[in-house]
Amino acid sequence: MRKILVMGGSYMQSGFIETAINKGFNITILDRDSKCLYAGDQRIEFHEIDISDEVKVDAFLSDHSFDACIAPVSEVGNITLSKLAKKHKFYYNSEETISLTTNKLALRNKLKRQSSHSHQFFTYNEVKENSETLPYPLIVKPAQSSASRGVSLVKSSNEFEPAIQYALNFCNKDELLIEKYAEGKQYSIETISYQGKHEIVAVVEENMSPAPYFIERSDIIDIEQQEGLKLLLSDYVIDLLNSLNIEVGPCHLEVKIDGNEIFLIEIASRSGLLRDRLIAAANIVDYNELIINAYLKNLNVVKIENNHNKQNALLNILIYEQDMEKYRLAKEQEKLVDEYFYKEKKLLNKEIKLTDAYGYFFVSSANRSDFKVLTLV
Repeated sequence: MRKILVMGGSYMQSGFIETAINKGFNITILDRDSKCLYAGDQRIEFHEIDISDEVKVDAFLSDHSFDACIAPVSEVGNITLSKLAKKHKFYYNSEETISLTTNKLALRNKLKRQSSHSHQFFTYNEVKENSETLPYPLIVKPAQSSASRGVSLVKSSNEFEPAIQYALNFCNKDELLIEKYAEGKQYSIETISYQGKHEIVAVVEENMSPAPYFIERSDIIDIEQQEGLKLLLSDYVIDLLNSLNIEVGPCHLEVKIDGNEIFLIEIASRSGLLRDRLIAAANIVDYNELIINAYLKNLNVVKIENNHNKQNALLNILIYEQDMEKYRLAKEQEKLVDEYFYKEKKLLNKEIKLTDAYGYFFVSSANRSDFKVLTLV
């Protein structure tokens, strides 16, 4: 039986873990939380190890062998594995590639040198003395952060310093990124790569909370728009992934599209938030199976067979008390296909951050119009 090491045992990784178990793989999970979702699961082997601790993970890998080591969603696990892949001889993206896809400032600097995929940006040290002359509106955000932590829209110099102070809750001043605000509709692009070949799996419409803070509220796969969006984005995405030397596995890109112009917000060399479950709800493909096959070097994994039973799919992220109205309505309409709630969390009445989500639910329908009354905004 082939063995796979998975970095992290939380709900975010659960879709991948369940797919791997169902496919007959022997699964080992590392997580520092002895009470995480899979800690007591008899179907897997669990080790209480902090996946950010490179020394401990290195020692563990020295004593165990695996056919593949994978961090499907975990940014921290992704970084650790990239540092250890060469020593332990497992198939992975390079440390440099992972660094570029986790540090937005390093990414922007590389793209600027290549004169591609980059728009105007600044560091804090470049603008701290002349914020009055900046080309507002701007986005201020930590260079190494995800889930909208520390991100805010700044419309004038009066808002600049408060935005800086908000971002500094998540980073230091050397890690601040200030960039021109891009107009357009926001999408995420989910890809799969194998031996440096890339394919778009799905394009997801992202609905965010209003400015000044941007928190992901709902995500939609519109089946009728998929081919057109893929056609528009394909060359852009492949060129970007090649420029970052992406070799294997999933990537999650966030972009804004304004007409035929594409603006890169960020890229991560891992799967996006519950995109595996959203893609499954749309009946497009088993994204997790593609990921497993890619890391195991199975042939033809980049080829995605056309499924004629595809449906539109919606993911709602439950954060606030009023969000439950949409959940109850979806349940009444019998459109729910998946759901999950954190037992230890409570619904909020004010905006915090995406990681404070109370739960999630998924809906699928042949008619996109059914989502009009169910989508969170």
